[in-house]
Amino acid sequence: MTLIKKSVPTFIASCLLATAVFANTDSNTSDEYKIQLIKNCQVFSEKAMTSKQVAAYIALKNEEEKMTALENPIKAIEAQIRDYSHQIEALTAKAIQEDDNTLRINKSFLKEQEQVAKQLNALMKNHQHEFTALESQGNIIGEVAEQFSDLIEADLAEFDHDSLRISSPLNKDKDFQCHRGVFKI
Repeated sequence: MTLIKKSVPTFIASCLLATAVFANTDSNTSDEYKIQLIKNCQVFSEKAMTSKQVAAYIALKNEEEKMTALENPIKAIEAQIRDYSHQIEALTAKAIQEDDNTLRINKSFLKEQEQVAKQLNALMKNHQHEFTALESQGNIIGEVAEQFSDLIEADLAEFDHDSLRISSPLNKDKDFQCHRGVFKI
């Protein structure tokens, strides 16, 4: 029993200390996340982001990751879509021959073109749910990006800048370069 009596105050003190430490680390700004303003390819201002800005930035990055995952199935069929499109263009060129005085339409090529178009439409229909999900995620990213933008605009109003960069643990290892007056990854 005496061990418990001695341990409880120490445990409570440790919890209070940990709470105070965590409260101070999540105060108004985060040193790991910074807004860097760039003019003529030079960072001329750097400001630590507030905890709200950091939360909005992380939310935006999370939504971007979801978008990337949704894009993968679409990327898998891009080659097929491109192939069907090229076939349709080639068949159209063969089906319709025109010179100064005449217009010739080869119905057999038009029928072939129609079949390829049906295959393309079937492919698109089979993947419509993926396109719909991608569009929906694009709308979500737009909303989250607007929220993030609204949070940082107040900090940027007084500065004339060409672009900005968010410096964070998520991109600290990326190489940023200036090319023709534009700061890029």
